[in-house]
Amino acid sequence: MSIVEPGNAALDPKLVMWTGYLATVAGVVMAVVSGIWPDPIKATAAIALAIVPIAAALYAPQVFEVAGRNGKRGFNPVLGAPAVALFCGTIDLHIIDVLLPWIAALAGAAICGLLAWAVTRRHVLAAPLGLTVSMVITGAALGAGVVNVVDARFDGSAPESYRVTISGMHETHGKGTSYYLELPPWGPVASADSVSVSHEMYNQLFPGAQVCMTLHRGALGLRWYKVGGCPDGAKLALPPMLGGGTGGLAPGGAGVGN
Repeated sequence: MSIVEPGNAALDPKLVMWTGYLATVAGVVMAVVSGIWPDPIKATAAIALAIVPIAAALYAPQVFEVAGRNGKRGFNPVLGAPAVALFCGTIDLHIIDVLLPWIAALAGAAICGLLAWAVTRRHVLAAPLGLTVSMVITGAALGAGVVNVVDARFDGSAPESYRVTISGMHETHGKGTSYYLELPPWGPVASADSVSVSHEMYNQLFPGAQVCMTLHRGALGLRWYKVGGCPDGAKLALPPMLGGGTGGLAPGGAGVGN
């Protein structure tokens, strides 16, 4: 049984609990807002609010244990929602250089997992494994999310646009439907690839139409791009043997935003 012992913490456990839950709600909202209207200030707030629930959970984990449907008590994983929302807010940013986000995810998982394990040695918990597993997942999302958000939201470089002709399209079906464009090599992407797009964009396109890849250098040097309409002056993404995306201006063609 989970018991909060008054002498274990300098802060009132109820204060820690309310701080954790309020920060969870605020963190999810800020992650969504910073994804829709991105800027460095909102990104910083979203990162800070994602960390607060994790700190609260590690400080007084007993107050975040709740009874499940089977009557057993366990750690409430909802405190990881801001970190997951932070990461999910960057899914539409197609990052080319993925090594650093992976390293950050592994580091975040290891750090949060070890801290959680240490906490379970000092507190009497109903489900210590639940806390550790939740913190590992949350730490991974936080690590990758922070790197992606900082790289994209603090990126002040001028983007480049490459006009690319769609070679094919397909859908995948599971719990939901995902929509993909099949694209030839372009700019820094040396091989043919598929990129996910929204249902709305998918319905506007067809093989042979053109879309533009807006390439950003990234504040951390991690190049990323978004798929969208073509502005004036977008480069034609030529095959590598013909210049690899460094050719002249593209001729007119069917595409989103034309």
